[in-house]
Amino acid sequence: MTETYAAFLDALVPAYDLAEDTFCQPLGHGLINQTLVLHSDNRRYVAQRINLKVFPRPAALVSNALIVEQALRDSAEYPLQATCQLANRDGHYLHGPEQDIRL
Repeated sequence: MTETYAAFLDALVPAYDLAEDTFCQPLGHGLINQTLVLHSDNRRYVAQRINLKVFPRPAALVSNALIVEQALRDSAEYPLQATCQLANRDGHYLHGPEQDIRL
């Protein structure tokens, strides 16, 4: 496991009470953000490290995404299930030393 992957797990496993044997693997080849799939207790989660050079205010990005999620859920015309960001048990969406990792 690379040091970068370890940072994802270090930030997310305790924040979401994920299983100790949670592991991750790359999802795609993002040009802006780094995205991984976390496997934990037969569930899969998408985790993303936000590129702070492109998005210097990750909290604003999360806030805007939450507004879009709600609008899609409320729309009778949107036929797909909207993706959603997951808050941890404390209600936080961003994790890690730089508050740049989300699930």
